[in-house]
Amino acid sequence: MAYCNEADVDKVFHEPSVTRSMDDDASGAEDTGIIDALMDEASGELWGYVKTHYATLDPANVTDVTNTAQVPAVLRRKTARLAAAYVLMRQIGTTPPIKQMQDDVLAWAQKVADGDILLTTGSSRLADSTSRGVQKAFAPQGEIQHYGEADPGSPGDAAKNGFFDSDSEAN
Repeated sequence: MAYCNEADVDKVFHEPSVTRSMDDDASGAEDTGIIDALMDEASGELWGYVKTHYATLDPANVTDVTNTAQVPAVLRRKTARLAAAYVLMRQIGTTPPIKQMQDDVLAWAQKVADGDILLTTGSSRLADSTSRGVQKAFAPQGEIQHYGEADPGSPGDAAKNGFFDSDSEAN
């Protein structure tokens, strides 16, 4: 099953766009199975990235896309955006805005694969996976810089830098 449903894809753009691009026989109605195939394709592509750290998020294991323990909400939204890009590619071809939509989702997916973005889910990360993002967050950053304001100094320096007011312990 896909990480999203047709209603999620519809939220990305108006339904008539979906119907027009899914009507290969020109009957005026969406042809059966096309949107499902595109959602499955988007899910499979994102699975290629998230499986690095989240083996339990295999789309084959998804039975309810609305259950955030099975599919994190952000993964559901990103899958819907990617599927919407595929829908638009069918309808009007690959234009720069559509390509950008696709590229943005895949750039996000790469950050998940690299460990820079953690997915909130009932599924746990693989035991041997690491999070470079967390390591980066706690890496030494050097001295604090005070751009555009006076150096706070110490309480004894209150008169020269204006950091402490007249009620402070410096007086």
